[in-house]
Amino acid sequence: MQRAKRFASCAATREPAVEQLAARVQQAVQRGLDAASTTSARAQRRLEQAADVTGRYISDQPVRSVLIAAAAGAAITALIVLASRRRDDY
Repeated sequence: MQRAKRFASCAATREPAVEQLAARVQQAVQRGLDAASTTSARAQRRLEQAADVTGRYISDQPVRSVLIAAAAGAAITALIVLASRRRDDY
């Protein structure tokens, strides 16, 4: 009987501590979600700005833009070819 009383007493003192811990965890999770949302919104704005700048550059310099795109495509293709050759060597 005495053990049951001690257990009940111990459980009663632990419940508020568990609730406090759960509340702190919930607050930390909410802060993390808020930070992730803010970071996502900031990244989206920057991406939109970059897209606008790129669009304006392409409008202002269409021939140069095509040449840059072709050079980038050739460089990427060359890297892929080199990487596949090295893989075949092993």
